Amino acid sequence: MSSEKTDIYSLWRALTEMKLSPAGVSAIAEIYDDSFELYDDRERASMLLSLHDLTIFQDSDLEEAKRLSELCEEAGISVIFRGSGEYPVRLMRLAEPPPALFVSGRLPSLEPAVSVVGSRDASEEALDVARRFSEELADEGACIISGLARGVDLAAHFGAVDSLGGRTVAVVASGTLPSLTGCVREIWEMVESRGAIVSEYPPDEPPKKQNFLRRNRITAALSDVLFIPQASLRSGTLNTARVAGEIGVPVYVWQPPEAAGPEFDGSRRLIKNGAFCVTSPMEIISGLL
Repeated sequence: MSSEKTDIYSLWRALTEMKLSPAGVSAIAEIYDDSFELYDDRERASMLLSLHDLTIFQDSDLEEAKRLSELCEEAGISVIFRGSGEYPVRLMRLAEPPPALFVSGRLPSLEPAVSVVGSRDASEEALDVARRFSEELADEGACIISGLARGVDLAAHFGAVDSLGGRTVAVVASGTLPSLTGCVREIWEMVESRGAIVSEYPPDEPPKKQNFLRRNRITAALSDVLFIPQASLRSGTLNTARVAGEIGVPVYVWQPPEAAGPEFDGSRRLIKNGAFCVTSPMEIISGLL
């Protein structure tokens, strides 16, 4: 079988698993390692699935995988499948590791990696901290991971790029076509030039509300350390911190200014619940060494 066909069947399987329940994915994985074998034995494999999963499985076809394979080739997007040598092994810490990653750019080394996340409407002081800390962490060799959103995310990416040779990865909640993220093209290209834009969703998947919380688990799992310059109580940042705690990723929070208002209440809660409170990048760097 040619490698082209193998990729098509692997892509078909990944697209199918994205829609199946965790139980359905596990049931198939116990029997079928090879994606072509699974596709070729669909009738027997169907007997392993619940009625809900069975409908999804039977409705999935190879044509969508072929279409997306062509789209990826046209857009210069690579696909990294779970189980391949390129797949970040640290994602296997998740209860539901993504079956595939769609990558625009080149996934850099994640040894070590720091995820920097926080409020979209962060204070000027918190934005300065996000950028400054990210630059110094990148100077020390850390890959900076964030989400390409306004606020803390963009400040973190800028900080990584400010560092000579700094590496950065943006994990997005849509497909990896620039038009879908709402990100300015120049910023997209800046991040891509120093690393990659990554998603578990197909390239033409539009952003959906439920995708953002799922995206957060990848942001947490790719890192050795999670750093939060600012978080409110109503924030996806707290969800990212929760996932980090579940998989053993240390959480560091910038110490809120004395006069800070409720926009830092999420930060205060995290510190109260055991997150490390830091005032300098070196405190995070020491945790990486």
